Amino acid sequence: MPSSTSSKMSNIDLRGRKLQVIVKLANIVLTPDNPKYPGGVWHVEGMENEHIVATGIFYYFNSNITQSDLQFRTVIREPDYQQSDDRGVRTVYGLTNEGPLNQILGEIITQENRCIVFPNIYQHRVAPFQLEDRTQSGYRKILVFFLVDPSIRILSTANVPPQQSHWMPTIIRTISPLDQLPSIIIELIHKRSNRCFTCSECK
Repeated sequence: MPSSTSSKMSNIDLRGRKLQVIVKLANIVLTPDNPKYPGGVWHVEGMENEHIVATGIFYYFNSNITQSDLQFRTVIREPDYQQSDDRGVRTVYGLTNEGPLNQILGEIITQENRCIVFPNIYQHRVAPFQLEDRTQSGYRKILVFFLVDPSIRILSTANVPPQQSHWMPTIIRTISPLDQLPSIIIELIHKRSNRCFTCSECK
């Protein structure tokens, strides 16, 4: 007998459409002085205005670390139960009295060359891991694509000028007639501009 939710599911064909994605590169580096990664926090991706609907994570490099998992859970509504039946709710649903209404879905091993793709309705976090050989450094490197809702166009970096402060003098020299100005004038323009950020300000 088909599931009662099967009729609500539909396929969306994205072939031939221009999609917006937010790209992220992230590294976790462990050293003999810092041999453990404590794990991440439960979260969904992005801010409301980014309209992220799905995440794809490619684990392209793991070295000298123990098994790492990506854990998932989802928000649920409070189930119907008899008053004070805390034991039954804990046994059936895994929920505790006065606890958060989240249901654990499981976890996936984040091994090298694995790609994990999931909708942004699930909370997730990275489980703790540590160095295998504590005399050597260890690494985990990922490439992430956050898919923006295809039905919504957000402001693209194609329409936003570079924000890095150290790039501005070079960019100014590509703009006519500013490219004719002496270097000292270009530096003054750069210093008086307050629309850029240094690396320390971004952090």
